[in-house]
Amino acid sequence: MPSCSDIFECENRIRSRNHEVACIFKDYHTLLKGGITQSYIFGVGFTEEEFLLMAGNILTHNHTGDYTNSFSLGDVTKAAEADLREIRVVGKRFTYSMRPGNHGWPGADAIAAKYREIEGDYRFYLHFRITLLGIAARERIPPGDETRFFNHLIWERLAAEMDLLYHREPWPAP
Repeated sequence: MPSCSDIFECENRIRSRNHEVACIFKDYHTLLKGGITQSYIFGVGFTEEEFLLMAGNILTHNHTGDYTNSFSLGDVTKAAEADLREIRVVGKRFTYSMRPGNHGWPGADAIAAKYREIEGDYRFYLHFRITLLGIAARERIPPGDETRFFNHLIWERLAAEMDLLYHREPWPAP
């Protein structure tokens, strides 16, 4: 992958790929390493050198599919382990961002436990199912992709409860 002038150019290049590609940036304008991929539909692996390069920097990558999935649990636990300044995911419909709050990243185990707790919260799931009918039409969620939106709601709640900064932006931006 040729060098990008900034993070947004790289994200636009990888946004609609049919396999995951990751890039590490020092800031929004300084690419440290781009085009990291094993050409898997789901997932990118990192060398020890790439993992060390992530510390204090920004990792962006794409997710495949028509309705952009937010972060996987592995994405955010890896962000905490690597002490990223920000992790981003882009897709055909949205760009997501997660940053540590005032106290830094919680431990990866604490993030995983909280994610599973929210995911298994029957009242939270019931509220999601009840409100999904209105949301599905507004969000234009394709049939079968409801779990991708549920995943976004989990990250919204988890971020609020664990002092993380989570953001979702439509693409292209309105």
